[in-house]
Amino acid sequence: MRLASAIALAGLAMATPCRDVLERTMAGHMLVQYPVLLAAGWCGARALPWRALRRLRPWNPAGAPGLLAALALLTATMVPRVIDLAVANPAVDVIKAAMLVAAGGLASVAWRPAGRLGQAFAVGNAAWMLAAGGLVLAESPARVCASYLEGDQARAGFGLVAWAIAGSVAWLASLRRRPRKGVRARLTAARDRAPLSPRASRP
Repeated sequence: MRLASAIALAGLAMATPCRDVLERTMAGHMLVQYPVLLAAGWCGARALPWRALRRLRPWNPAGAPGLLAALALLTATMVPRVIDLAVANPAVDVIKAAMLVAAGGLASVAWRPAGRLGQAFAVGNAAWMLAAGGLVLAESPARVCASYLEGDQARAGFGLVAWAIAGSVAWLASLRRRPRKGVRARLTAARDRAPLSPRASRP
């Protein structure tokens, strides 16, 4: 179900009619399409079986490589030149979409192993990047992206600041949730901590 939802989200965001509507404005492009593609990657990674996640664990100690790679991919897609090229060239747009889906998937896989400290690092860096980039767009007297006008650019900038605040507040609120209880939760925690068997660790 999650995999089907991920494919549907990505397909909807990149389908020609929706793509044209979303990328017609900078706000639609960055405030709607970007989060949808990130969510598609997150949902897709959640659909992976736990055995596959355990195989990835040696390559993702404490979730650090996954979170760093996700942040790097997200940063690359927010470069103004990349945004302009994505609007003008469908091939670049597909690459941009793949990078965002990959960023969401990597963050999803790395989220639980990262723990609160790693999550705080990722949320803090992402929020700072979104807020700083948003303020630049909102306050810049010139067009940062050639594909969009100054007014649209300012709206997108304020929207990015709002996303940064909302994401930070949502993560802080998640810290107040009580951990799951019961046999199923204990089995899940034990399964996540279990070392890989020699047979499972073979390529």
